[in-house]
Amino acid sequence: MVKRKISLDCDGVISDVNGFLRDCFYDYFKREMPDDFIDAYYSNKIEKCTERDNFDHEKIKQFLEKYPSMLFKALPELKVVNGAKDGIERLTKKGIGCVVNSYRPSECQGIKQNIGEITRDWFKKNELYLPVNLFESEDEKCSGICNSGFETHVDDNPGLLRNLKSSNNNLALIFYNPECNLKINEKIITVKSWAELTEFILNFKN
Repeated sequence: MVKRKISLDCDGVISDVNGFLRDCFYDYFKREMPDDFIDAYYSNKIEKCTERDNFDHEKIKQFLEKYPSMLFKALPELKVVNGAKDGIERLTKKGIGCVVNSYRPSECQGIKQNIGEITRDWFKKNELYLPVNLFESEDEKCSGICNSGFETHVDDNPGLLRNLKSSNNNLALIFYNPECNLKINEKIITVKSWAELTEFILNFKN
């Protein structure tokens, strides 16, 4: 019996796209990715982040233009974030319904793709049997989360979490961020692992 219902982002929370990004970055630049690169990417502060570490801004731009197609090709083989499967199973056994809400456009760089089908196949392949809702835009994703009776949403995108906070004050928000110590809002909880996330949700009282 489901007692509570929580929303989970896919990329960076369940599928390890951030680990894939780190590997792609190293292959492209032959240098380790800065720890705060992912946060800078989501916060539109890439230029400041990369200038500090003496990266060529034009090469960074070229890399980010190529990355979506690289990610699309790799979607079927992405790894599961460490601890995610065990965490989801533990939450489910405690009567907490986990639902995936993720942004999945129907086009990748102007080319029509079956990204939704690939995503659902990825969950089946990894034996993650969860309801999966896919949205064509981040705005649709926010609206879907706000209007579906969720207690909590977990995401690795700080901008989306800020938008959710301004749209729904009753929704508990968790920033899943193993990469660095960025705090985005005193009312948005930051966790660095699935073990920490699971404990927080199990002990949370709204």
